[in-house]
Amino acid sequence: MMRLVLFVTPGFPRPSLTFTVSKFMGLLEKGWDVQVVTPQSSAADWGHYPDLQRPEITSRVHVLPAPSAGGAKMVQQIAALQPDLLHFEFQWPATRWISLMKQLGCKVTVGLQASEFDYTKPANFYSVLWENADALHVLGQDIWRRVGRLGCPATMPHRIIPAAIDGDFWQANGRTHEFVVGTAERPLRLISVARLEWKKGYEDAFQVVRLLLDQGIHCEYDIIGEGKYADALHVARQQLGLTEVVQFWGSHSRYQVRDALRHADIFLHTAVAEGFCYAALEAQAMQLPVVCSDADGLPENVAPEQTGFVLPRRDIQAMAAKVKLLAATPALRQQMGQAGSIRVQTQFQAERQIDAFADFYQWVMADCPK
Repeated sequence: MMRLVLFVTPGFPRPSLTFTVSKFMGLLEKGWDVQVVTPQSSAADWGHYPDLQRPEITSRVHVLPAPSAGGAKMVQQIAALQPDLLHFEFQWPATRWISLMKQLGCKVTVGLQASEFDYTKPANFYSVLWENADALHVLGQDIWRRVGRLGCPATMPHRIIPAAIDGDFWQANGRTHEFVVGTAERPLRLISVARLEWKKGYEDAFQVVRLLLDQGIHCEYDIIGEGKYADALHVARQQLGLTEVVQFWGSHSRYQVRDALRHADIFLHTAVAEGFCYAALEAQAMQLPVVCSDADGLPENVAPEQTGFVLPRRDIQAMAAKVKLLAATPALRQQMGQAGSIRVQTQFQAERQIDAFADFYQWVMADCPK
């Protein structure tokens, strides 16, 4: 049996990396021998995944602290796992370690996330990936075009495998959008689920909420996520007079996120840079209309005018107008919500993605031209 090793940073199983956890479990269920190496694996992280806390699962997760220099010991530790294929889930650690990992003598692949690219780096910074990887995985056409602009040869072996979620878990549970919302009696319930980072554009979301309030729309805005940008966002919330409106809830388990999405009316995502946004997929599966920016891969995620509104990034007026329209039109919320659920069920199911990954890895081992 082929042994696949997933190199996952910054930790496993993180609540913000549900897609990696789903991939790991999905391949195991299909009979693959999958191991995970990661710099961190805390009890708090495992607490978000009670179903995974079994010896046959935890024994497959190996904590290998990333060395500050060198890396020979880490290579030896991974070599002890005897991988046939090593897959970097993200490009940042791959840029640092891929040339060393080639010493393993196994195939090496890299998953590329748009949000991981650093455009302040020299033009040839990512060439180490094209030179050492046997193949690449990208989520969509937007990322593949971007990789080309960064110097990746058009002939580089790659597969486009779209994002996916567990549709059986992300169920709306009979949700209906029946009422006009945004009144004092029934405020509009907005929600965002993302790390607290500058690229997620939360300040723009605050401006949208401020504009809605100034227009007489009563709002509640819940934010689920944590990150190093939290202090700046707390200041922005206070300066815009949103302390009683915007609530930061920190990191949640996926069960808590599901409950929060069921409670909300609209999913708001005003990112200025975004790879794909799994949370937006989860919201669509939960029959929530989405109002988001057109950052990077989002137009491939949300079907414009069908499952939500995709608007130019930083266009506060346009975003507020669409949120206001949805608040006043329950039939439109219902229509977009149902369309989103159907779209996720037909195009972004985890079972289909797991099959695609299995095919990708088998192709790399057997027929990949590089």
